[in-house]
Amino acid sequence: NIVVGGLFGVAIAFTVLVGVLFSALGSWDRVNKMLMRDGYVVEGRGGNQASGDMGFNTYLQCKSEKETKRDRLLSGTVTEPVVGRLRTYLLASMAASVTSWSGGAYVGGEMSVAEEVQFERPAGYYIGPRDGPGLDYFVNRG
Repeated sequence: NIVVGGLFGVAIAFTVLVGVLFSALGSWDRVNKMLMRDGYVVEGRGGNQASGDMGFNTYLQCKSEKETKRDRLLSGTVTEPVVGRLRTYLLASMAASVTSWSGGAYVGGEMSVAEEVQFERPAGYYIGPRDGPGLDYFVNRG
């Protein structure tokens, strides 16, 4: 059962790691996609609130040629390699997690709550309402 406990412990750890890597990968991937776009959405608040949009105006602002080149350079040299490494780590962690879960199940151990062991108490031992000697034992001894 020690091997099973170890395998299940490793499996739980890798499952948590998969969740963390998945979250980080989602954030980095969004940043990478935003850098690759040619424009971005601008939100502004105007004085006219009669149109039903509560005065908020949105429009698409195109990037200049210089900003586009800069963002694509950042994407290619910074965020894209990070996204690639995170995808590799995520795949490896998923494989390790599946392998650990499968190994723990194959070994055949069971993870369950152990049953409470009952033992005999010596004769003359008072068992009160709290299942042990207390103040009542000393007061009511007579």
